[in-house]
Amino acid sequence: MVDFCVRYCENLEYLIEHGNHILELAKNHDTFEPSVSAVLQEIFVYLKPLEARNIFAYDDIGSLVEVISPSLEYTTTLPGAKAPYVALLFYAADVLQVLIRVLEQIYTYYEQPDLHAPVLRTLQELHCCQIILPTIQIMREMLSFAIQCLDAIDHLIRTYNLLHYFPKGSQAANEVESAKQEIIKTRWRIHNPINRMGNRYINHYGPK
Repeated sequence: MVDFCVRYCENLEYLIEHGNHILELAKNHDTFEPSVSAVLQEIFVYLKPLEARNIFAYDDIGSLVEVISPSLEYTTTLPGAKAPYVALLFYAADVLQVLIRVLEQIYTYYEQPDLHAPVLRTLQELHCCQIILPTIQIMREMLSFAIQCLDAIDHLIRTYNLLHYFPKGSQAANEVESAKQEIIKTRWRIHNPINRMGNRYINHYGPK
């Protein structure tokens, strides 16, 4: 049950109270029987961010940034909505570029999705979506307050193209569709304000 919650539970509030205890269990995996020890070793990668100081203190997101950057190399090797204020802090800390690199690492690894079709029918698909979906959700919030970051659109389109090749009706079908919708919403949030600004410009300076 603990293994399932750590891997798949989207509501992480339980980690505020119990996270350190679960982390200690994972660190001391060798004190348990082999089957339990193996599971604890696998979930340790999910719990490692809890080692950061004040990981749940959103008034200081430095520890969150420190966790994301070193984790880039694991985005393709895993075994498996921020508030506006936090989104602005993320942008100020240049987290957007880190998240772009996360997406770039994934869609580059699967550069020819049709060749990876057998792999995308396994748990690897679900693991990819567990990275892609929250990454895009955070990017959408950040880009909503930083319209000038239009260079992120290319990375979003490439990621959307990858998601298009994920098999329909799979165990991660809901996550795939949610990630695609997040990309669509993100593009809308970028283009809509620009279109409004263009219309205001035309109405103000255009022919009367």
